[in-house]
Amino acid sequence: MPSAGSYPSAGPAYPGADPMSASPYPPGTAAGPYTGVPGSPYVGAPGNPYAGTAGNPPVYGDPASPPPYAGGPGSPPPYAPYSGPPAQPGPYPPYPPYPPQGPYPAGPYGVPQQPSYNPYSAPPAPAPYPYPPVAPPRKRGWGWIAGLVAGVLVVGCGLPVAGIAVYLGSQQDKPTTPIAQASTGATRSPQPRASRSPAPQPKAGDSQTAYENWAADRIQDALDAQEKAVLDGNAAGFTAAVATGQSKIVNDLKKEYANLRTLKTGSFAGEILSITGASGKAYQTDWSVRVSWHPCFGAPTCGEDEFIVATHWKLTTPDKAVLTAYAPDVDARTPRPWQSSDLVARVGARTVVATSKPYASMLPKIAEQAEAAAKVADRFAYQGKPPSRYVIFYAGGSAEWNGWYDWNPPSWSAGASIEVGQTSNIVLNGKVVQGWFMDNLLRHEMTHASTIPAGSRSEAWWLIEGIAEYAEMDGSAVSRYPDLDATRKFVKGSWDGDVDVSAPKDSDGDAAVAADYGVAFLAVRHLAEKYGEDKMLAFFMAVVQDGISETAASQQAFGRSWSAVSADLTSYIRSAV
Repeated sequence: MPSAGSYPSAGPAYPGADPMSASPYPPGTAAGPYTGVPGSPYVGAPGNPYAGTAGNPPVYGDPASPPPYAGGPGSPPPYAPYSGPPAQPGPYPPYPPYPPQGPYPAGPYGVPQQPSYNPYSAPPAPAPYPYPPVAPPRKRGWGWIAGLVAGVLVVGCGLPVAGIAVYLGSQQDKPTTPIAQASTGATRSPQPRASRSPAPQPKAGDSQTAYENWAADRIQDALDAQEKAVLDGNAAGFTAAVATGQSKIVNDLKKEYANLRTLKTGSFAGEILSITGASGKAYQTDWSVRVSWHPCFGAPTCGEDEFIVATHWKLTTPDKAVLTAYAPDVDARTPRPWQSSDLVARVGARTVVATSKPYASMLPKIAEQAEAAAKVADRFAYQGKPPSRYVIFYAGGSAEWNGWYDWNPPSWSAGASIEVGQTSNIVLNGKVVQGWFMDNLLRHEMTHASTIPAGSRSEAWWLIEGIAEYAEMDGSAVSRYPDLDATRKFVKGSWDGDVDVSAPKDSDGDAAVAADYGVAFLAVRHLAEKYGEDKMLAFFMAVVQDGISETAASQQAFGRSWSAVSADLTSYIRSAV
């Protein structure tokens, strides 16, 4: 992790609409199937009358931006709101409800049973009236991002990407095998204290390793005290180990502490990854220590979130270690939002949603939609174990979107699910995400977080993004898929018939990106329609999580050869567009 679609940067869908509304249609109307325009049905007709006309709110996600057409001197006249063809008899008639359907059966990966409609019943009859104009091109999500994919290549600022899969993952190193070293300057990973006896206090003439073990225990004591301070609400205790005169470290830790409390941190374990005697000897040694922290937001337990900091410590007395230097590790995916911004948050039953203070007004609606999206994403959770909480950060400005997590996202991205150890964080690009696409984006990214929480070495991009698009659509008719038009042009043009499409590159335009996602969506959708969602999910997990070839996984999940299944997918995709 992330990924969801390209989401528009226009204003509300109709005059007077709530920018956070989940629907682009006026109250009391029903949405007909999207007609599709170049790039995607979200790619609006030229001159979309709702994109920032006079009297409408500013671009969503930037409270400070004025409407583009304010009606001042030199500005073009405002567009007249779309009212449909003359003499329409009234609002669109509502679609008939989906027929009652039994719960989803539990699958081999523990997919929880869910009361639901049948998403594959015949689509409702189209509304008899023309549909409202559609919005500008939606920005695509950046997908799930991982760093351990086979055959990675380094681009941009050194971030690993799997060719075009744009997998951005944790760069953090794991502890190495303990190595006994006696001299200052040797780096080693100490044996965990829980599995050994406390180090005896060294005396004159003992080896440097004896002093190192003693110092490691004193430093671990300080880390344990910081965790306790977070859980107890003791701000002074969180900075108590900082050496006198280190005001910057104190200020940085105060910000972290405030955000950790805001995020309802349920645990905050710290451990030493490596310790090095940088200079000095015995009790006068300056210790360089890499520390790994594992926060759980909104719950006392979670998939292990990991971030690493580089620190220096000294013993001011044989029994007390003080912190003299503190900075994100060069290999860490930092700064995290809670290290660099002043956050506000909402903690729900399934989600933790946070943003920086200028965007606090966005929180209630995002949190509401995130809780709803969790019910969809939970269905696809790896081993039937969804995250204790989905952790979601709304980046309201460009500095946050580009600055958090040390990355360089492509211009077409609207969100991402970022691997941070054994779990994922979700980041939303507030500059381009519109309120009535937020739920789509959340379903997409949260499905990445549930299906591959700790990442995957798989190169099956079509499955990774296809299942997220499938969840994003949540049973809606294929005719309403936002990128159907761009997919149609690709399939009827240059597509070679292989469902294993190449993931988009950073430089690809909206249409090329949309087409790749569209083929992936239609392939996964057809697997679910033909074989059932459980078997589709079993196939996904076998390939993406277990590393089984599509050939073997097809026989295992569907009882058919992959050549037959893939040929059927090709035929379906060509007919569906």
